[in-house]
Amino acid sequence: MLFKFINRLRARFTTHSNAEKISSFEAAVALMRRGDMHGAIAAFRAHLKTDPYNVMALNDLGVCLSDTGKTQEASATFELAYSLDDTYVPVIVNHGKLLNDRRRSTEALPFLRQAKISDHEFSHVAAVFAGLCLTLGDPARARHYQLQAWLANFDNLRLA
Repeated sequence: MLFKFINRLRARFTTHSNAEKISSFEAAVALMRRGDMHGAIAAFRAHLKTDPYNVMALNDLGVCLSDTGKTQEASATFELAYSLDDTYVPVIVNHGKLLNDRRRSTEALPFLRQAKISDHEFSHVAAVFAGLCLTLGDPARARHYQLQAWLANFDNLRLA
């Protein structure tokens, strides 16, 4: 019994190298990009056991959970990521989009406003805002924001 306690205590304080953390995160991202969402979910969860405060990993896990229809888990994951870093724009936008997709538009609006203020050039904010405006029954504003999002794609050489 004492040995089990010592082993658990030692395992708790064993640190993983940064290279191991980076490679496990990159492996999870690669699975997500290939479309293997279930594999990516498992990989992100494994990575988060060694690096529980990685907001990018939490965001990507939330995206994978949302894409597989696990919206409750995705919402909890985005809320955790947001509580760790309320300035990381992808978490703010993805959480707002998930809220809007779940017909909770009034709750999504403050997140999208915050994202727009935090990084006004993040084109994904405008696209999600357009969806929110459509949900709220304002097609003119939706058109404005969707056009803004579409035109922003041409301002960035990586997307050309």
